[in-house]
Amino acid sequence: MDSLRNKLKSATMASHTKIEANPVLAKLTSPSLTPLEYKTILERYYGFFRPLEEKFLLNANHSTIPSFNQRLRTQRLKTDLEALGVSDAEIDALPICDRLPALDNESELLGVLYVMEGSNLGGMLISKHLKTLPFFSVESGTFFGDDPQAVSARWKSFIEHLESRSSSLDETATLNSASETFQKLDQWMERSVR
Repeated sequence: MDSLRNKLKSATMASHTKIEANPVLAKLTSPSLTPLEYKTILERYYGFFRPLEEKFLLNANHSTIPSFNQRLRTQRLKTDLEALGVSDAEIDALPICDRLPALDNESELLGVLYVMEGSNLGGMLISKHLKTLPFFSVESGTFFGDDPQAVSARWKSFIEHLESRSSSLDETATLNSASETFQKLDQWMERSVR
């Protein structure tokens, strides 16, 4: 029997490939990334993560997730934006995504978190590239530059939790919410820069 992790990987493969080709996000690994582009991308991420994480906190099942508060990234985005000179008032006025994936139950929560936790792993690769750019600083890179050992440990504990809960989940809802998360983020990043 295939693990839920493998089913999630298979179910989200097309959406994952599509978001990797997103022209806005592709700039993050470009040697010609400018400080303004970097700031704009962080602002877009903030507009997605802030309402999504607010929804996480309303889902009663979040309390069962190991190290849940350490998985939240909105504050890191705010810290990075402040380091780039964005004021609190400007951050509060940023556009916020209103088309979020469903988060009505544990099955959907774990599907969304699968994508968010996976993005932390990808963030380590992005961070390596960002560190080669002259404008980049540790102070403005906390969103992508988390401690690799901590990221790996959180990913491992999340996968263990996911598999331990798999028999009680609505598997279809978990798979759908993971795919939907990729799709909603992809749409938000593209729509935000038009």
